[in-house]
Amino acid sequence: MTLATRPVLARYRRLLLRADAPCHPLLALPGADGAWPDVTVVYSPTPGLPASEHLARTGQLALAWAHPVSPHHGEDALLAAIVGALRHWQERDPLSSNWWHNSIGVPLHLAPVLALLADALPGDLAAWIARRLRRAYRDGQFWIHGLDIRPDGSSPHADFPKPSTGQNTIWMARAALLAADYEADPALARVATAAILEELRIQPFGTEGIQADLSFHQHGAILYTNGYGRNFAADLAEIAWLVHDTPHAFPAEQLSLLADYISVGHGWTWWGSYFDFGTNGREISRPADFPADAKTFVARVGLLAEVFPERAASLAALAATLRGEAPPAAGPALGSRFFYRSDWMVHRCPAFFASVRLTSDRIRATETGNGENLLGGFLGDGVVQFLRRGDEYLPIVSLWNWRQLPGTTCAQNDARPPQFIWGRGAEGLTPWAAGASDGEVGVAAFRSLREGVEIWKAWFFIGDTVTCLGAGLHAPHTTAPIVTTVDQRTSPADFVVASPGDHPAWVWHDGIAYLFESGNAPVRILREHRSGDSTVINSHQPACHYAADIFTLALDHGPAPAKGGYAYHVALAENPAAIAALPRPRIVSNTATVQAVADSSGTRWLAAFHAPGEITLAPGSVLRAEQPAVVIITRTATGWTVHAAHPVAAVRRLAFTLGGREFALEINPDPEHAGQSVRYDFTFA
Repeated sequence: MTLATRPVLARYRRLLLRADAPCHPLLALPGADGAWPDVTVVYSPTPGLPASEHLARTGQLALAWAHPVSPHHGEDALLAAIVGALRHWQERDPLSSNWWHNSIGVPLHLAPVLALLADALPGDLAAWIARRLRRAYRDGQFWIHGLDIRPDGSSPHADFPKPSTGQNTIWMARAALLAADYEADPALARVATAAILEELRIQPFGTEGIQADLSFHQHGAILYTNGYGRNFAADLAEIAWLVHDTPHAFPAEQLSLLADYISVGHGWTWWGSYFDFGTNGREISRPADFPADAKTFVARVGLLAEVFPERAASLAALAATLRGEAPPAAGPALGSRFFYRSDWMVHRCPAFFASVRLTSDRIRATETGNGENLLGGFLGDGVVQFLRRGDEYLPIVSLWNWRQLPGTTCAQNDARPPQFIWGRGAEGLTPWAAGASDGEVGVAAFRSLREGVEIWKAWFFIGDTVTCLGAGLHAPHTTAPIVTTVDQRTSPADFVVASPGDHPAWVWHDGIAYLFESGNAPVRILREHRSGDSTVINSHQPACHYAADIFTLALDHGPAPAKGGYAYHVALAENPAAIAALPRPRIVSNTATVQAVADSSGTRWLAAFHAPGEITLAPGSVLRAEQPAVVIITRTATGWTVHAAHPVAAVRRLAFTLGGREFALEINPDPEHAGQSVRYDFTFA
């Protein structure tokens, strides 16, 4: 049996051998025993599997042997060395204390080797690789934990097997699909395909995978659109290409969903070759090469366009922005969008990207696991980012003061930020986190309550400006100063301040103007050179050393503040001279009951009602909300257009009074869409 009779493996081989496939210079070959002297193939009691470097090198040698442009193509000595390396691994079959490497990581290394060399390997060795690819499959199900048994019959895992979900299932089922093709096992191929298609659907809230708003969750309700969700999109696009025109081809409906997820879920989060750092969970702590990641992502999701040409145009538009061939805003996403299943707001303008991450009792802010993300406990507490280029926060994660994440209000003590092991306890302490958008502008708000610090926060996204309001700050038992961090980013050049002292009207830095309203706490500015290595946030990955100039801008509320707050705007400004002409939203209210602004045109108001309350739109026009809600109201020629949302599924109706007239917005009755904006057109009497 040859690859000619194994269509999926044959296609995978063609993919690996495409002209743009990386073909590295030939590595030093393993010794006569099939091993490299600097890699020991043994069990790993730590969460990693250092021995997997052995398989990584074996894979590079396999590509050098199989690639037609390689100077070592088809060399007998090279093939013999590869076989020796595989035998060395086969005899030892090292495990890790982290099940992921055993069930997923090792198959990810071995699958390309099987595709590249299936016809050249000894039959027993190729058959062993195929069996290794299906290791996580048993009794019609893919499993995590507990299937890995040492030669002495013991297991490195304390947990019993659990059914896999989300991206873990995709990794396992993809490997099993390749094994089934090699073994001519149609039953396993059907099971693998069914498992893949079961994940390629909108998942009920609380289940891992694609959410109703096209964000992505893994490890419970943790936003992972990048990270697990990026692998999910890329792997599914590749699998769709591999099985096209076979009995396992994806239905058109699910190809359409995958295209939607890529265009929307990912289209909103990328900014050029960079993505929103709040969307990759604990992977924020890993060393990253964003341009390389973007190139890899583009290459793989581009396969979807080949088998689903109906969506080729939107996929190509996104790909052009990720490759830097078009401006970031030229992709399919522009305007404002609140991802209501993930408490995440994104705002994209032609030259400006902004986002904010919130946390409610429905959403986990983040997670710590396998020694990763050791300091990220505040990542869901109103963390914002403001991008022009995309690299403004790199390589800052190893150099951050993690108690001064941009947008957060936090005690400045020496305590380590909270750690949420695999997300346990990372949910917010209140249900109030909400957002609304009319497509052009957006409002997001939540009640932040962490470590005894309570504050109502709201963000208003209008054009190239974000207005940031805080009210009701209450931290009576804190002895350390409470600080609201306006921004903390890398600093390519010095900053400019409007005036000396604690209360400047504005600060300008790197194309961004920070405009302060009167009555704010004292402004603190720091620009300093920092250096450090990645082990402070990630003890799992090899240490990387970083150094950079860091700019920090903050408001100092002092210890034990009561009824404090803040009000400032963040806007694009090419230089300090441009600040005077910047349009600035007018603050209508900033209390723990209502936070609201009016845009500079005077025709649109954005409000966060944390409780029943009212705002004056114009003389004789008062908008009253009878319950908490986030609202955008725009004056039209014939009346008003209202967009509003409430995050709690039990709320089915939002009642308002405008100019003495009552009206109500009916909420989508499907609880999966709780928090989605709804529209009401209010006409003049």
